[in-house]
Amino acid sequence: MSDSLNTVLSKKIILGSWNACSWTHSSDEQFLSLCREAYTNGISCFDTAEGYGNGHAEMLLGRALKQNRHHCLVSSKFQHTHSSEQSLRNALGKTLKRLNTDYLDIYYQHWPPKHIPLDETIGVLQELKNEGLIRWIGVSNWTKKEFDECSLIDALDCIQTPYNLLWRCGETWLFPFCKKHNIHISCYAPFCQGFLLKRIETLATADPRHKNRFLKQDVALRESVFGSLETLSKLSGVSKVELCLRWIHH
Repeated sequence: MSDSLNTVLSKKIILGSWNACSWTHSSDEQFLSLCREAYTNGISCFDTAEGYGNGHAEMLLGRALKQNRHHCLVSSKFQHTHSSEQSLRNALGKTLKRLNTDYLDIYYQHWPPKHIPLDETIGVLQELKNEGLIRWIGVSNWTKKEFDECSLIDALDCIQTPYNLLWRCGETWLFPFCKKHNIHISCYAPFCQGFLLKRIETLATADPRHKNRFLKQDVALRESVFGSLETLSKLSGVSKVELCLRWIHH
């Protein structure tokens, strides 16, 4: 991995764009306003995916960053069904057009493919990197199985994985593995889909976040974490949102 990626992403907050299509509803204008406000307040890293609203999130992010694209790090993710060479190149072309840019900083495979060999996909990503269409190669949601199967580990620059006060399985093997192979880690779901902020309980019944496993399991653990967050927030005067983010960056 290029040392510059560590420099660019070190302890940076990345604004994701799932809320551009959201769990049950979204507002284009609110998302555009959010992106512009984030940039104004110092956030310059943005993440999206072609699977978010079938490209709608990419299109909105392209509109929001139109005047500031080259001052930002922009990453996107392709569907696992686009992991073969021609499909991947086609997907990237569409993503670049929607984002109104001629390159991506990081391009992730969103989920492991079911049938396409991992080395084949990583090889294509290496070609795209050499062609200047992407700067860094990323994978998202890979498990130990995928890392064991892939023989091109040294080509990987970044992995995107869920990590927060409750989802900590990456600590057992993934984080040491990435440190050994110099792979940058980008964490998503820092609030456990809103669970750590106790927002799931107020959502509409149809919202899929009600399937969050911590609603029905690990009751003692979650209550302990909730209590600690509440106490620390009151004692420090720091919001629970900021505490969750600071914990990830520690």
